[in-house]
Amino acid sequence: VIQETSFKVLIAHDTRITARHYSANSTAAMQVTMTLAHGAGASQQSPFMMSFARGLANRGVDAVTFDFVYMEQRRRIPDPAHKLEACYRAVITAVRERVLTTKGRLVVGGKSMGGRIASQAVAADKFDLGVAGLIFLGYPLHPPKQPNRLRSAHLPLIAAPMLFIQGSRDRFG
Repeated sequence: VIQETSFKVLIAHDTRITARHYSANSTAAMQVTMTLAHGAGASQQSPFMMSFARGLANRGVDAVTFDFVYMEQRRRIPDPAHKLEACYRAVITAVRERVLTTKGRLVVGGKSMGGRIASQAVAADKFDLGVAGLIFLGYPLHPPKQPNRLRSAHLPLIAAPMLFIQGSRDRFG
């Protein structure tokens, strides 16, 4: 049985978001926690995000999902990248304090935009935020119909291993 709990994450002095922890099945626990961010158009409550997080927990990986500030505030348009990255960093800090064990490893990533923001946050941090790896679910390598406008220049700055899971019909690359 997976235990699901919510907790608040302080983003700025007056802004908090909700994160959700899906505890790993204790019989399969791997001492790995994955922080998973949603894409631009769907929250952490989307069927995909909840199913993926539960699937990780069933396989022994603690999963933490969260909503970026704009989604928590029910706005449609994502915040600028620097605000999204700051939010992701705050979530990583909270996960380290609340979920991660001393022996545990942290993997970050997300669906589409969420994965891109995770990679940008890690690439911008000189110490890679202590991340053991990154997992991207439909990484937006380029905008739709603009294959020459790549969003990958920062990826070589990341020392941690990266896993890209991409569908053949993905319009973003």
